[in-house]
Amino acid sequence: MAGKENRGLIGPVAAAVVAALVILAGCGSSDDSTSALTKEQYLNQGNAICTKWQKSRESALSKAQEEVAPPVTQDKINRIIVKVLEIYEGTVDELSELQPPEKDQETVDSIIASMEESAARAKAHPPTLTQGNLPFKPANEEAEAYGLTACTA
Repeated sequence: MAGKENRGLIGPVAAAVVAALVILAGCGSSDDSTSALTKEQYLNQGNAICTKWQKSRESALSKAQEEVAPPVTQDKINRIIVKVLEIYEGTVDELSELQPPEKDQETVDSIIASMEESAARAKAHPPTLTQGNLPFKPANEEAEAYGLTACTA
């Protein structure tokens, strides 16, 4: 009889063990040197992320133009800018998850920081974006110089 009672527990116990092994596999120490991308890989992935941002930005702007009924006010424009900036911030988050080559880590950290600062400045003063992209100029220059040519705002 004991064998029949234990047979009913084998499935749930096995599932718990598998789940624990999956969790533990993700908790080991990571070796950054093996997870770091080459510069070419980093640029390919980074530019792909930014190309997606550019398309999302264009889509959001097109949709906003259709939705904004006259009269167009600065408040309406600011709301559109904030929406687009939220997409940009998501892109910066995605970029920051990529592991650049070790020798480029400082450069990439600077680019990410410039992008974050630019977004924060633009969000704090949305009207500046209707007068040009001056808040993004330093981030754009850094990104382009490194090779992230699709990452300009």
